[in-house]
Amino acid sequence: MEHSLCEGCVTDIKNYTGARCDICSRPIGAGNICKICRRGKNHFDKGYSVFPYKGNVRKVLLEMKYKDRPDLYTFFKEYAKKELPSEEYDIYTFVPIHRNRYVQRGYNQAEIICESLFEKCDNLLIRNKDTAPQHNLSEEQREKNIKNAFSLREGLNLEGKKILLVDDILTSGATANECAKILKKAKAKRVDIFVLCAVEDD
Repeated sequence: MEHSLCEGCVTDIKNYTGARCDICSRPIGAGNICKICRRGKNHFDKGYSVFPYKGNVRKVLLEMKYKDRPDLYTFFKEYAKKELPSEEYDIYTFVPIHRNRYVQRGYNQAEIICESLFEKCDNLLIRNKDTAPQHNLSEEQREKNIKNAFSLREGLNLEGKKILLVDDILTSGATANECAKILKKAKAKRVDIFVLCAVEDD
């Protein structure tokens, strides 16, 4: 699938080179760890991201996600490859969307990103709840909204496995944490996350 973006749309889109949180990789203004990771509630081990969630990157992502433009994810492939972890993983997977959302949208953006970057992506999780969009909620509301939203697919043996979980955007980390918690309960040895965009620490 080829993307179709005008030259003006891609202006200022480039890999982020500023300071990042040592844990989740979100852009950070000062220090080594963002305010969210300082709370010590993460179930994932390490995060990787490509862009701050702002400007033209944010515009293109919203276009892809909500305006039936899955082709645009291919535009980010070369940028994302530069930020991939050097770690080798046993399993590459993605954050699932609810079946109602899938029927409405026709695709899962996290799955498309995962498949564009890795040869084999496994669908490990089921989204049981058709949750409200996270971007409209406070941090506390996000945690409540996403709690118990996922479950592990039957018949999987994840004991001792190193897993990379892929999504499009890291905001508060509530979704990534809930998914990582399920995978860790299944005795995964390590769960890292990889996202296209991360909201900056404020």
